[in-house]
Amino acid sequence: MLNKKRWAIIALVVALVAVALAACTPSTETVTVEVTRVVTETVVEEGQTVEVTRVVTETVVETVEVEPEVVAGPKDLIVCMAQEPDTMYPYGGSMLAASAVQHAIYENNLTTLSYGYQARGLDKVPSLADGDAVLNVVEVNAGDTVVNAAGDVVAVEEGTELVNSDGETVTFDGTPVMMEQLVVDFTMKARVWSDGEPVKASDSVYSFNVLSDPDTPASKFTVERTASYEATGDLTTRWTGVPGFKDSTYFTNFWQPFPEHVWGSLTAAEMLESEITSRMPVGDGPFAIQEWIAGDSIRLVPNEYYYVEGEPYLDSVTYKFIPDTNQLIAQLLSGACDIGTQDGLGADQAPFLIEAENNGLLTPYFQTGTVYEHIDFGVNSYGDYGDGVGRPDWFEDVRVRQAMTMCTDRQSMVDNILYGRSEVINTYIPSVHPLYPEG
Repeated sequence: MLNKKRWAIIALVVALVAVALAACTPSTETVTVEVTRVVTETVVEEGQTVEVTRVVTETVVETVEVEPEVVAGPKDLIVCMAQEPDTMYPYGGSMLAASAVQHAIYENNLTTLSYGYQARGLDKVPSLADGDAVLNVVEVNAGDTVVNAAGDVVAVEEGTELVNSDGETVTFDGTPVMMEQLVVDFTMKARVWSDGEPVKASDSVYSFNVLSDPDTPASKFTVERTASYEATGDLTTRWTGVPGFKDSTYFTNFWQPFPEHVWGSLTAAEMLESEITSRMPVGDGPFAIQEWIAGDSIRLVPNEYYYVEGEPYLDSVTYKFIPDTNQLIAQLLSGACDIGTQDGLGADQAPFLIEAENNGLLTPYFQTGTVYEHIDFGVNSYGDYGDGVGRPDWFEDVRVRQAMTMCTDRQSMVDNILYGRSEVINTYIPSVHPLYPEG
């Protein structure tokens, strides 16, 4: 009985090996090809036997190996984050995890790479140089809304300090004052909502009006400094600032379009909680939400109506929620996650991430931030604290300040506290900034 079982096992192994070999054998096919050869023949010419060399072309049948066609698998990206987004409604919160998903489902009007601005969903970045942004000189009278000399939004009255069109600070006394007013024109690309409806300039104006509503809990800074925002065409809008508002980022004053044809029946308060705004919104970005499993994941699939031909390049993007940092790192190492976001990876994980990078397991990215540690010197004492009646003004002497700086090993601090992944700063902007001073 044992002998029979043994032979049965051997037969099974042989059969499996045969199947494996058959699977590994390259496929072949029979083809007809023309072959050109040089041949030498013996012929009789004028009674004599001679050898003649000539080129002949023959048709032969050959068996050739065929390279198997490689079928590309689905391109799925798995992004692992520590937090679950609180909402997909852009005016409903400011959570970093929510922004990561919103960037995929709403088109980015502008991108901000290398300390600059680039047009994405807009035709171009407006500029004063190109004429799609202009500074007009307008007359300001009592009761008009302006930005005063202190930068506050006020209604003009007697005694209000204003900056006139010549750059002079004047006090309003009832006489009209000429002030500068910014006007900016924007042009959208022909975008399409994920339900197939075209995105209109009026959708951007609708978004501005929603943001202006008192029930919308988002910053009103630019709204309060806006004289008007209107659609001037199907794809064009115009922003006009209140007189005196010199906005250095005027070219960003285009509001993210909202699908008014879907959300228009909701109040601003209802939009904070509605399923169609906060959970499964219609967007105009490269992806749309297919499924949101609370506490687990959000799965995105391509927006079939996305206006950029050939994009997106991925078949899906899945955001997985993994609150435990150790588990998140473990899934990165196992390949279950392609990307881990910064909310789940703190500075205390930096040594491990660097070691994993050195061993070819992970690729961490460290970005120099805008927060920096610094020492402030009290050069002159306040009031009666120093100056002969209290502590001497030690730091008034530049040599003391220089000595403190020379005795502080800043590079060692970068190497030991920040693991060598930052830099010693010599001014308040990083060395990679285009305006970093040379020399």
